Amino acid sequence: MKHLAIVVILLISAMTSFSQAPEQLQGFWINEQGNRKSEFYKVENAYFGKIIWTAPNTEKPTVGDIVFKNLKWNGREFKGYAATPKQGDISCTISFKSDSEIIIVISKGFISRTVEWTRTDIQASKLIQ
Repeated sequence: MKHLAIVVILLISAMTSFSQAPEQLQGFWINEQGNRKSEFYKVENAYFGKIIWTAPNTEKPTVGDIVFKNLKWNGREFKGYAATPKQGDISCTISFKSDSEIIIVISKGFISRTVEWTRTDIQASKLIQ
C-alpha cells in the first residue's frame, strides 16, 4: 500500500511537470512549410495571433492579418477561432507538443486539419520582407 501511494505521488508530480503555462504561447512561431511566421500575444484574458512575415509570393493571409482569435486556455489547451480566407472564422484548438512546438487543429463540422508549428526567436523588426 505504501508503494502504491508513492507511485501515485510520482505520477501526479510527473504529469504536472509536463503541463504548460498558457503564457508560453506568447512569442513567435513558424509554420511547417517555413513560409509564414506569426506572433501570438495576450489581450486581457484571450490570446491572438497575427502574421508578421510571409515568404515572397505566399497567398493569403498576409502580413498584419490576425489569423487566430479569442484563444482561451482551459487548463489543457487553447480553444478559439482561426480566420481562413475562404471560410471565415472556424473552430481552432492549440495544444503544446513541447516547449518549442504547438499542434494546431482547425475544424469545421466533420472536417479537420492538423498542423505543427515551431517556436522561433525571429522578431518582426528583424524580418526582411
